[in-house]
Amino acid sequence: MADAEAPGRRAVGKVGRAPFASWHEAAERMTELLAARQPLRALELSARAVRQFPHNPELLRRHGQIVGRGDANHVRGEPDHAAGYADIALRCFRRAVKMDPGNYDAAAGYARMLDRRGDRDAAWAALQPHIDRAKPHPEIAMAFATLAPAKGETEQAVAMLDTILAERETIRLRHAQARLLDRAGRYEEAFAAARRGNELVAVSQQGNGFQTGVLGATIDALIAATSAEAMAAAPRIDRRSDLPVFIVGMGRSGTTLVEQIIASHPQAHGGGERRAVLRATTAIAKLSGQKYPSGIALWPVAVLERVHDDFIAQLRNLAPDAVRIADKLPQNFMR
Repeated sequence: MADAEAPGRRAVGKVGRAPFASWHEAAERMTELLAARQPLRALELSARAVRQFPHNPELLRRHGQIVGRGDANHVRGEPDHAAGYADIALRCFRRAVKMDPGNYDAAAGYARMLDRRGDRDAAWAALQPHIDRAKPHPEIAMAFATLAPAKGETEQAVAMLDTILAERETIRLRHAQARLLDRAGRYEEAFAAARRGNELVAVSQQGNGFQTGVLGATIDALIAATSAEAMAAAPRIDRRSDLPVFIVGMGRSGTTLVEQIIASHPQAHGGGERRAVLRATTAIAKLSGQKYPSGIALWPVAVLERVHDDFIAQLRNLAPDAVRIADKLPQNFMR
């Protein structure tokens, strides 16, 4: 993959060199980073993963998927690299399809990248071996839906999406259905599909809204557990590390810019928005039997030392040679 990644070396930056225990571990880490809305970190990690496992079609597919989003998410301020990222993604998908011809996700990704490069006929041809109109695969159907109108196959694409939606319903599928129906001039049905897609969005976001009462109770519990007297009596450990740099604050307050400034130093690394502090406090509470925050003053030294050492080891794994590694999860101030 070295030749495929050359245009993106500036973007991947300082990539940690510690090997993954397995390709499954690498794949899980990619998923976590994307879920945490850290596409650049996911890109760094996936590039390292395909170097370690160059013949794994699933990692190639995932790397192609992440890199394929590069012109939207990774190369802001680097327009000259967009074409290079598209080439990398295309080569990754091509290799994945060659290694695993039955991988529907890889085939769909390959067809999408060919279409984005303007080779619509090749994209259409790449999909044909995987078209099963009786039992279509969701990703193949989505790619087919993008290409179908230009090929006079809009109704076939609608039928494929209808077949899938009869068994499972997702936001992406409903919105794809709405776009196709609109292209077919079936405007009432298109509007209904779009409305249903938006309803699914609303359902997916339920419970994610700001809850004043919950925050107030959390702050009250923190204040009660961390009085001056309680902190003075709390256990202390001798471990000290200058490695972590915590960037905290409110959302949209400039934490990303601060991380970028720190990471521009050759001895520093930007670790992104990590959940490590949350996992550490959860682990201490579980191992000690003392809840957070009410049991802070009762946390045993041995447990604190164990979790501290694990925390630093995991952080060091991100960039073995760095002197400082930033963790920019703004909400860390709560812990």
